[in-house]
Amino acid sequence: MYIKMRDRFPKVSVLIPAFNRPHYLRIALNSVIAQTYPNIEIIIGDDSTDNGVEDLVRPYLEVYDHIKYVRNEEASRSSFGLANMLHLFEMATGEFINFLNDDDFFHPEKIEKMVDSFFRYPNVKLVTSYRQTVDEAGNAFPTVAGLFSQDTLISGKELGRLILQNATNYIGEPTTALVRKSDLTEGWAKYGGIQYLLFNDVATWMILLSRGDAVYIAEPLSYFRIHPGQNQVTLTGLALTGVAEWASFVVTSFESGFTETIKEYQNDLRQWNKIWSNDIPKIIANEEIPFISKDMRNKFMKAVEDLSKI
Repeated sequence: MYIKMRDRFPKVSVLIPAFNRPHYLRIALNSVIAQTYPNIEIIIGDDSTDNGVEDLVRPYLEVYDHIKYVRNEEASRSSFGLANMLHLFEMATGEFINFLNDDDFFHPEKIEKMVDSFFRYPNVKLVTSYRQTVDEAGNAFPTVAGLFSQDTLISGKELGRLILQNATNYIGEPTTALVRKSDLTEGWAKYGGIQYLLFNDVATWMILLSRGDAVYIAEPLSYFRIHPGQNQVTLTGLALTGVAEWASFVVTSFESGFTETIKEYQNDLRQWNKIWSNDIPKIIANEEIPFISKDMRNKFMKAVEDLSKI
């Protein structure tokens, strides 16, 4: 009976990249199992250096037929988790996908409410929500104002422009948003044909916002954990990659027509320069930054050149 009822709802793939944090993963995994939405597959991609995650997951696999587990090769960690995410994306068989960082967790009604928004608004390509930050023990930090005070349908162009002009990810981390897999024809984290690493979420949001609208749900439907063991961008080359990536967002958006006026484009360049002015010369001086591809560097140099003309 449960299987027949489950199949009446579009499948949602919840994709969990896991790395050496089984104590947090247990909370994340249980939050998906507790979802009120009836048709979910859970795929866990394990990038760990030990067997802690696998040992945690094995008992779940014996009980739940909708959970899948894959252990990745050690080499995949050289991409700082992106290869794991791309593999999970390819494995997903659901109509919708939602990544879940292994140290975050979901509100029980997250998937149900977000899928409902897709069917309420046919042109929607992305559904996000307020996300509550919590500490390592799961205690909520003081609430701060969200993007909107009530549930809001917003044009993709308007939200994308807001992201670019303020150089801010208003949508949130991969945990926060639900998307339709078929809308990402280039795959995960590709914008303008370029694969993104640090801002892989923003790259995905931008391509979706160029194709339709977004829904923002004011209720906190996901929980973003801040803790000492969090991955931090400390390597110089990796940190500089983020600077080049944002330049690429700005240039690609203008070249594709998403940014419609030269004035908007110039304002985006100024904001980029305002935030990263100390780092831009470091990229110009160093042509051998491992995580910046040739195409990405070309976009970066285009931004530098256009900025100099303002």
